[in-house]
Amino acid sequence: MIKKLICILGLIIIFPELIFNNTSIELSLRRTQEPIQSVPQIQLFTPNGDSQFDYGFKQAGEVEINSLFGEVDSSIFEQPGMEVLRVALAASIAAKFGSGQAAPVSDAKPVVSNIKAKMDLAAVRAAQNQLVELCKTTGYVVVLEGEEGPGRDSSAGAIPGTLFTSQGMILPKYYQVEEFCSSEGKRYVPDTIADVLKVLEWEHIGIGRDEVKGVIFIKFDTIENTTSTALGEIGGWSFASMRMFSFPESGATSPDILNIPAHYTPDGYIGGWTFNAPQPVSIAPYELPESAVPKLAAAYGETVDEYLSKTRFVILQRARHQRIIDDLKAMGATYVTMKDGDMPPRVFSLMQEEVLGERIVVLGTSGACEASAAVNTGMALRDRDAQFSLLQTTTESGLLHDDVTGWHEGGAEFSDEEIGEFQALNIPIGHYTQGISVSQVVTSTHESRFLFLIPVTGAREELIGNMASELPGIEIIEQGNGAKVNIHALVVYSEGRRENGGAFILTIPLQIQNLQRTRALMLHLGRQFIILEETPR
Repeated sequence: MIKKLICILGLIIIFPELIFNNTSIELSLRRTQEPIQSVPQIQLFTPNGDSQFDYGFKQAGEVEINSLFGEVDSSIFEQPGMEVLRVALAASIAAKFGSGQAAPVSDAKPVVSNIKAKMDLAAVRAAQNQLVELCKTTGYVVVLEGEEGPGRDSSAGAIPGTLFTSQGMILPKYYQVEEFCSSEGKRYVPDTIADVLKVLEWEHIGIGRDEVKGVIFIKFDTIENTTSTALGEIGGWSFASMRMFSFPESGATSPDILNIPAHYTPDGYIGGWTFNAPQPVSIAPYELPESAVPKLAAAYGETVDEYLSKTRFVILQRARHQRIIDDLKAMGATYVTMKDGDMPPRVFSLMQEEVLGERIVVLGTSGACEASAAVNTGMALRDRDAQFSLLQTTTESGLLHDDVTGWHEGGAEFSDEEIGEFQALNIPIGHYTQGISVSQVVTSTHESRFLFLIPVTGAREELIGNMASELPGIEIIEQGNGAKVNIHALVVYSEGRRENGGAFILTIPLQIQNLQRTRALMLHLGRQFIILEETPR
């Protein structure tokens, strides 16, 4: 049963008309009949890096914390990684303002595409601004790892290797120079934390080692399922999955931190099984349900029929998955296919039946962001029976159009070019030959992992069980010239020095005094003060 805790989140967000020197979100946690525990401030900044104006929100009441597993340790709010929550909040609100605009013209694909692009870019700009300001106030550097999210300068795929610093957003093209590249035309991608620091100390950026308090590696999808969001349909989310390394106050960073890989979950496609089971289950990433389901049933001490009667399978509707879908159908399994947006089901499939109200299993290929979400959630909840079996695939589209299920029989086969692609991204060979599971992921004692998942338009119950009612979409209720805003956010976390992680849902009530102005600010963000312009040669 979900335990409900109450906290006060001092989301003091000034109006655009007013000017203050220090705008902040002050977060404090209050447990029943216990004194209020102060938690460090989290600041929500403004469009275009201008600290004089803000989006125009303020807190409209108490913020509720619903713990999914035991009590929430208040120390988690002291982690700088929690500040990424406000980045996801900014992206999700911008997405909500654009949601539904494509509904009246849904039959005109070019118009819908244009609306999607504008909405997507608004969410991207909101996230970019927040990330840069986070770096200014915390001293951390953020490295974008995924092919989605805020690492872009237009509404298009993001560029892995993008850096966010106190100086601004630095696209990889700004260090396509001889100093960092082994050959002409090759883009330099940092392999380790030491390489990240090397880039920062470059003359054009000029950030010294003693100025860096830590590094955050992040995969960020500002809008998951963009089409549904633009049409105002259920299924739109904002998402961030990250791991964070804090440096010692002394500034002397030990070699075991410096040598940590900069890409801990790869780009491209990675897929397989994510599920929850009371006993360890050995399943190959693309093993067919016919042979995998009996293993899952045995872990529960059930027959196959008993297990199938209590379980729902989720898979993307893709040609490469047809053999899997046919197998599920032949077994009489209950399954749901979806066009896009399988990241939330990936996350919730790792949670126990007691939380979801049913068992959910996700299988098939997914993207890098989905894989990162599965890995971070699985590692945080590994003591609560979370399990995954994932295999790196290639970004080569030809392979993804074929049936992938044969890979578990003889292993995946890749060309020399594809293997070179994996090696360039610092992907361990085992990720694309044998796959990875909870027991194979190495967790550093220096790291903290976080996942933030915010429903923009909500989710279908058949995809995430009881969590659909706990995580409804963002509500914007107009009141005069302003509006009341209700937001829900899932937070999953773990720390390397502790075996157990946790998860909770925040319910955040906000108020807007001038809805028209706030909407305009969030949908028309410029690129000033965000992206470094000069390209050194």
